[in-house]
Amino acid sequence: MTRGRAGALAALGCLAAASPAAAHGIGSRGDLPISKGLFIWGAVLAVAVSFAAVSMLWVEPILPRLAMGKPLPRWTGTATLVLSPVARAIGLAFLALTLVSAWYGSTDSSLNFAPVFVYVWFWVGALWLSAVAGDGIWRSLNPWDSLAALGARSIDPTPRARPADQSLVWSHWPAALGLSAFVWLELAYYEPSSPRVLAYAISAYSIAVLAMVARFGRRWLQTGEGFTVLFGLVALLAPIGRRDDGRLTLRVPFAGLSTLQARRGTVAVVLVLLGSTTFDGVSRTPWWGSFVRLKAGWDRTATYTLGLVVVVALVSAVFLVAAHFVAVLGRTDRRAAPGRYIHSLVPIVLAYSVAHYFSLFVYEGQNGWKLLSDPLGRGWDLFGTADHRINYLALSTGAIAATQTIAIIIGHVAGVVLAHERALEDVGEERAAVSQLPMLAAMIAFTVTGLTLLLSL
Repeated sequence: MTRGRAGALAALGCLAAASPAAAHGIGSRGDLPISKGLFIWGAVLAVAVSFAAVSMLWVEPILPRLAMGKPLPRWTGTATLVLSPVARAIGLAFLALTLVSAWYGSTDSSLNFAPVFVYVWFWVGALWLSAVAGDGIWRSLNPWDSLAALGARSIDPTPRARPADQSLVWSHWPAALGLSAFVWLELAYYEPSSPRVLAYAISAYSIAVLAMVARFGRRWLQTGEGFTVLFGLVALLAPIGRRDDGRLTLRVPFAGLSTLQARRGTVAVVLVLLGSTTFDGVSRTPWWGSFVRLKAGWDRTATYTLGLVVVVALVSAVFLVAAHFVAVLGRTDRRAAPGRYIHSLVPIVLAYSVAHYFSLFVYEGQNGWKLLSDPLGRGWDLFGTADHRINYLALSTGAIAATQTIAIIIGHVAGVVLAHERALEDVGEERAAVSQLPMLAAMIAFTVTGLTLLLSL
């Protein structure tokens, strides 16, 4: 085993070793056995030590090789093909059920299936599932792709735009705009869980997506549809990958991100997600609650919109400035630097999602099973789950707090590892550590911010 490989594997161990920061028997996010300040400093130390470890031990790029993985048995591919029609039917059924519930169900969001499906099962659950099982799940479940496939015979899929690698159509900017609209609805609009509001939003989004598919073909979904792009990015974290020939592989978690080739708009997609989740944490703090306490309606929406824009801008500035100085110290292309290092933020996006939505998913996710039997709030019991009650003892507050905190630390340590790996590719071993000091500062800033917001809730 070469020194570089041994060092890299040792540094990968830092991902597992980061968890002891949360091993002090946390009772809740607001009741730590040590002071919050000391706890945050411990997390910062874990990130800094990880940086030192990879700088000294990780001396050659290996993640692209690890990302190739080992081919899984061929029957797994066959099983995927066999189950794909079933998954497509499920995806279409959930889209139809959500639309029917949103348009014709109870206007009380607590009695309607649409809000819990959109904000819990889909927005959180599908994201996490992609991080665990890869992109194959969403490829089959994607209802817009299924609708496009059903209408393929009557749609001319031939693009009339410029060549794919030169056209704005094939960039990630449309996906960034679509995701921005969603997070605005979720975090800024004053009535995001209104079934009728969701009905208009889902219908408008579906029409827009299918119109773009009709114009540019199904391939557009992979670059322009926001959720497909998001789940595809997060799927690069998964231990299950896919070769160019379609063969499924088993690979080292996180390694797939080393293969990411950023398009125009990829940086915007990731920064919108990271910034919006950060704002979600800000909006739950006592300070923000007192600030918006007397605001309602569109006045409240305007305030939240401004806050969302400011936080996304601040998060973006931290990363872009860090990437700029990484390029300066490494003597590489400054304009290309954000795209070269944006992959290192994807684990943090997932970590923030776990930190902010874990308890929501555990508890409100259970409520979805109840509403599935009575999606319109009419007193039905279609699947015998209408009497289901949320089990608030499913996880202790300590387990939830530990999961959230460990996620943040591991996400940032993974970001450090991925950034160092890319620096080795771009500037070599001699300058890698020095060039990564600005990115380390950004990772520490994100760590402190994430844990401060988490412990303030």
